[in-house]
Amino acid sequence: MKRTLWLLGILSGILSVCGCAPTDSSSEILNVNKGLSTLVPEYTELSKVRLPNGRRYVSLGDTEEKAAAVFPKPSRGFSPSEETVPVLPPDFKSKVWETTQEGFGIILHDDKVVMAMHQYDGIMADEFASILDNVKAANGIDHFQGLNADKVDYWFTRFGNDLIVISRVAGSKMKYQATITIGNEHIFDTLGILKNIKKIEYSPNSPKT
Repeated sequence: MKRTLWLLGILSGILSVCGCAPTDSSSEILNVNKGLSTLVPEYTELSKVRLPNGRRYVSLGDTEEKAAAVFPKPSRGFSPSEETVPVLPPDFKSKVWETTQEGFGIILHDDKVVMAMHQYDGIMADEFASILDNVKAANGIDHFQGLNADKVDYWFTRFGNDLIVISRVAGSKMKYQATITIGNEHIFDTLGILKNIKKIEYSPNSPKT
């Protein structure tokens, strides 16, 4: 797996793969961050958005322990030591593991998951289709909005202020790199992720898959 991804491996990589980047102006980042801790909900109840791993899943509002149980680090997995995300306030922490074939990461606030990501590298089209179906089933939905921008395919939907976003990038030998992300919209906004989706997600003409 090319380490343009993972927190800031995982996060910076998602930003670059999605054709976006954190806000360019450092002063603008600071302005956004000042109120971020109060904008992100406390998740006294779990969010309806779910990141599945087989039949189990992680929801926004889950604990780090629950996320680690659903996505346990493989015996040969590697965990970077970085626990903060430079574009987020210091009370947001990240936990990540990665292998040569996949990676998983969460962002925590008040000890609760406010963003979670699972990335696959080198998967075939049929494997991706199975992953897409599993995400649909776990979230009780029958379709996503979809678009292509900057050579990246996106599938996405929202539950209130929480989002599910899947991105897919074509690689070599008919294989793909795919990332499934769930998170609160304020985290997405602060990180500058998926600006193209923000522009068109309410359009009645958006394609559905």
